[in-house]
Order: sequence, then structure tokens, then C-alpha cells
Amino acid sequence: FNRLLPASRDIARDKAGHDNPAVLAAAEAVKAADAAVRVAQGQMLPQVGVQGQAARDYDTDSSTRRVDSLQVVGRVTVPLYAGGGPEAQVRQNRELVGVALLQLDSARLQARSAAYGARVGFDTAGIAIRAASEEVRAGEATVEGIRRQLEKGIRTVTELLNAQQDAVAARARRSEEHTSELQSRKIS
Repeated sequence: FNRLLPASRDIARDKAGHDNPAVLAAAEAVKAADAAVRVAQGQMLPQVGVQGQAARDYDTDSSTRRVDSLQVVGRVTVPLYAGGGPEAQVRQNRELVGVALLQLDSARLQARSAAYGARVGFDTAGIAIRAASEEVRAGEATVEGIRRQLEKGIRTVTELLNAQQDAVAARARRSEEHTSELQSRKIS
């Protein structure tokens, strides 16, 4: 399972800043808003249109006579005055690009923060599990040592029971840490 996780917190943060679906969607929204600006700017440019038509007619009275015609019409439209509408549309779309860029930055920050926090939680859970495992080993060694000392008459049964109770509590904490690690894996 660990091989599927990014190797470090920084890698997780950077990967989330590029590959998170919310970041990718926000980046596409920026592209769409930028395209809308270009479309609005295009309304203010001159437009050129060409239309052509070719025809061939045969005279119905004689089969040898035919009439060929070719017609080409060119049209150039230059916007002189549009009342400021296209310029306003360009400005509005530029503002929408700014909003989309802010949303992209926000999505990127949120994704990076969430990935970094999840990785910190995962790393912390691993450290806590290792510490709890060491505590269990120490508790078991203490119980064994007290048991040997009890056999020689150096320790009492109460001390052995207390050490066993501490070892059981350490095992319970280790189990809780494993459970919290599994939950953090589900979250991240």
C-alpha cells in the first residue's frame, strides 16, 4: 500500500497542486474564460466573406447551346461604431478570467493543503504505531523480568500484576494506533 503513496509530504503537496480534479477543472475554466475574451475581441475585427456560385444551363430549344456562369461575391464588414457593447463584453470577459484565475489558485491551495495535511497525519500515525510497538515490547520485557525476579523472591505478585496490566494497556494503545492509521488511509 505504501508504494502507492507519494514518497514525501512535499511530493504529495506538489502532485495535488497539479493533478487534483478540482485544480484541473479550475484550469479548464481559465482556458474557457480566456477563449471567451478572444471571441469578444473578434467581434471588433473586420470580417471578410466570400461567396461563390457556378451554374451551367442548356438551352431547351437546341442541344448544342449551353450557358455557363460563374458568380463570386466578396464582402468586407468593418465595424465603425457599436455603441461600446463589444468593448464592454471584452472587459467583462477579462474580469471573468481574473475570477477564474483566483478560483484556480484557491483550488490549488486547498488541494495542496489537504494533501500535505493527510500525509502529515499518515506519517504521524506511522510514528505513533512504531512507538506503541516499542512500548509493547518494553512492557513484555518488564513482565518477563518481574516474573523471573518473583521466582527468586525479589518482587511481589502485585508488582507482576501491575506490569501485566501496563503491558495489556500498551497493546490496547497499539491497537488504537493501527485503527487510526487505517482511518487516515481511508481519508487520504
